[in-house]
Amino acid sequence: MTKRDRTFVQVQIDPEKKSRFAEKLEKEGKKITDIVNEWIDDYIDGSEKVDVVELKGDVIELRQRLVNLEQSLQNREGELQGESAA
Repeated sequence: MTKRDRTFVQVQIDPEKKSRFAEKLEKEGKKITDIVNEWIDDYIDGSEKVDVVELKGDVIELRQRLVNLEQSLQNREGELQGESAA
C-alpha cells in the first residue's frame, strides 16, 4: 500500500491518556499507526476476540490460586522443618 492509498482517522482522547499511550509506545519501539492498524485488523477479523472482562477475572482467580499454593507450600515447609528438628 502506498501513502496515497491511505486516509486519516481522528479520535478524541484525554490528554493524559494520550501521553501515557505515547510513552508506552516509545518504550516498546512502536508507532501509533502500527498499533491502531493492528486493532482495526483484529476488530474487522473478529476471529481472535478476547473478552477482557473474562480475562481479567481469570487473572484474578489465578493470582488467588497462586497465593493459596504459596501459603500451602510455606505451611508444608514449616511442618517438614519441625519434623526434622524433632
